Amino acid sequence: MAASTTFLNRLGKELVPSVGQALLAVAAATILVVAGRSASILRTFGVTPEGVAAAGQPLRQQFDLILGSVFANNLILIIFWASVGVIVYLVCWAIYGAYISARNEVTININYVNTGRWQGPWATMVIKAVCATGLVIILASFQPGNILWQLMAAPFFTAPSLDTVLGLTGAIGGLALQLYLLLVTVLLTFTPWYHENVFTD
Repeated sequence: MAASTTFLNRLGKELVPSVGQALLAVAAATILVVAGRSASILRTFGVTPEGVAAAGQPLRQQFDLILGSVFANNLILIIFWASVGVIVYLVCWAIYGAYISARNEVTININYVNTGRWQGPWATMVIKAVCATGLVIILASFQPGNILWQLMAAPFFTAPSLDTVLGLTGAIGGLALQLYLLLVTVLLTFTPWYHENVFTD
């Protein structure tokens, strides 16, 4: 029988990244930085913005023709109202499901007793609400943070040097941290990490 862990220990385990999570965050940050500076990279190879625009002109014309059709307009309306309905349904389902999940996690109708400190559904809902608030804050700050990291990385793609390499490294590291915080808040919000994994007699 494994020893029980405290609430803070479980929280700490969730906050500390694994090697795979760290590598995934760095890889995703690198891709985002490179994608954000793609114009500078293309200019380095002699491809101008005008050349990119000219290459994409035929595709844009075909896309405009498709969007201008009656079928496309009706399809867009159907998709819009279907999306509204799905969103409303998901919000209602998420609220109800979160409460039922919280109640079920602390109501064990077998010959075991949950040794976790959080024993009631309302306590669980408070934890979920706090984590969801953190998720909203991370999402709201993601775009401003991404702009900052892109600006920090920009000098490297125009004038590579030791200083700009350090700036690029800092930008990738900062964006990777931001992406990992996003992942963590999602996991903290939608997984039952706060309860004991071990039940005792």
